[in-house]
Amino acid sequence: IWRVNMAKWSKKTFIDHINQSCENDVAVNCLQLIDFSEKNSDEITWGTGDGCGTMTFRCNSDYGVLPLFRLSSNGKINLQLKLCFYCVVPK
Repeated sequence: IWRVNMAKWSKKTFIDHINQSCENDVAVNCLQLIDFSEKNSDEITWGTGDGCGTMTFRCNSDYGVLPLFRLSSNGKINLQLKLCFYCVVPK
């Protein structure tokens, strides 16, 4: 059986990578987003990428648990606006 060995990121490894790879002001903003996510999300998931970790902020909706944004351990953020738009606007 063929298996892909992918590292599972955790809060600790994610924060360690942020502190190593980001400028100080970016790292501070990322840490604030993690804190905000822990207080306000219904679910946080940690990614499985090799070189860069991800943290996904998820919340409950009428359509199930939906991702609102994804933060990468290199300081980039991806807002899941298109998904939210499709859930709000009827077809």
